[in-house]
Amino acid sequence: IGDMSARMQVMLLRVLQEGIVRPVGKNKGFAVDVRVVAATHRPLADLVKAGRFREDLYYRLDVARIVLPPLRTRTGDIALLAVHVLGCLVARSGTAKTLTRAAQKRLAEYSWPGNVRELEHALASAFVMADGDELGPGDFDEALASASWGAAHAADEGPAFRHEQRDKMRAALRKTGWNKAKAARLLKMPRRTFYRRLDQYDLDEGTN
Repeated sequence: IGDMSARMQVMLLRVLQEGIVRPVGKNKGFAVDVRVVAATHRPLADLVKAGRFREDLYYRLDVARIVLPPLRTRTGDIALLAVHVLGCLVARSGTAKTLTRAAQKRLAEYSWPGNVRELEHALASAFVMADGDELGPGDFDEALASASWGAAHAADEGPAFRHEQRDKMRAALRKTGWNKAKAARLLKMPRRTFYRRLDQYDLDEGTN
């Protein structure tokens, strides 16, 4: 809800005030009786003060508030969530895989800045990439390294950073004889991120 545009805020407020929805292209509306459950990762009160969220809509929505702590503060839930997500992946794919205790410990020790969505992504990635029928701690190396690397560099994604990173990647490739896996390790960059940026920066052996 914190990412809703100003126009959508007005439209939602009108629906909540009047209890009427007017379909696009229709002159006549129809009554609705609904309960709105909204979620946000941004503090709405701060957005109201900054003039980016309507105060009247805020008070319409902020009736019963449930604060969900970040996953890093609920380490006891991580294993339960991981087993549940893995069960969903097994049901969808028809391929049976289990999570070792060592893997559960590895997941519990990670900070999860992306919360449950990041956990789901890590499990889906490990599920697809793992060869055996058990997911061990090593099966999560790539997904967790990629997430950590991306979070650490998210604020640097400007033109100057991209130009500098392209030069570093090119130098690493030359040093390793254009061995992409070795170049990624040399830069301490996750392999999938390295390969994606090879295409993004149009780097190949013919690059000067």
